[in-house]
Amino acid sequence: MGLDIRDVADHYSDVADCRDTDRRTFFYANDCNQLINVQVQASEDESFTNVFNVGTVQSVGAGTRISQLISDYYPYMRIRATAAVAPTSGTFNAWIAKLR
Repeated sequence: MGLDIRDVADHYSDVADCRDTDRRTFFYANDCNQLINVQVQASEDESFTNVFNVGTVQSVGAGTRISQLISDYYPYMRIRATAAVAPTSGTFNAWIAKLR
C-alpha cells in the first residue's frame, strides 16, 4: 500500500486475508514530511462489519521505517494511517509479511 497522505483524515489499506497464517509482521515506511500514526485493525469477516483495533498505535516518524509483529490469530486485517499534521510531501508505505 502506498499513500500520498496530504490531510489529517483516516486512510485505510486493502483488507488482507490472513486465514492461512499464524503470525504477521507489518512494515511501515514513512517518506512523508510529518509523523504518521498507524493502527492495525481486524475483523472476523472480509467486509469488516465488526472491526476492532489490534495492539497499540505505532507512531512512524518522518523519514523512518519500523515493523510490528502481530502473533495473535485474526482472519482479516488492515491498517489505518492518520497524520496529526497534514504532510506536504512524500509517501507512506505499508506491507505485511505473513508467516506460517
